[in-house]
Amino acid sequence: MLAILSQGNKLNAIKYYKDATGSGLAESKDYVEKLMEHKVGGIAARQSRDTDIKNIISDHAINNSSTHKKILIKLLISILIAVALVYLMFQF
Repeated sequence: MLAILSQGNKLNAIKYYKDATGSGLAESKDYVEKLMEHKVGGIAARQSRDTDIKNIISDHAINNSSTHKKILIKLLISILIAVALVYLMFQF
């Protein structure tokens, strides 16, 4: 993605990030713009930028993980309610 940005192609960088992470368009745009803000020359800046990229990606992964957990919990609760309803139906 940094290669895409270095060519000055912001839209392709946004699309690349969106496709690679499954993020929404607004989140992908924010990420690329954040990355562009930190884009300065020099090795120290590049290392800092790489660290920022890793932090943003790991934050995104953590948020996705908690979203998946919430969905699984809701699914489990729904299944338990359905089983309880079926059990009650056959009791009468």
